[in-house]
Amino acid sequence: LEAGDLDEDVYQNYMRLEREQAHYAATVHERREREKSMGKLYKSIIQQKQQNR
Repeated sequence: LEAGDLDEDVYQNYMRLEREQAHYAATVHERREREKSMGKLYKSIIQQKQQNR
């Protein structure tokens, strides 16, 4: 960038894409964790219902 080999607009676009990619990767991870915890909750509810019979 300092040597003038890369246009600043191109560099800024690259950095924006890097931020977006990091955001979506975190979002996928968070969604997986949330689904995993919901699955555990459902499983525990089913087990409690079976024990109460």
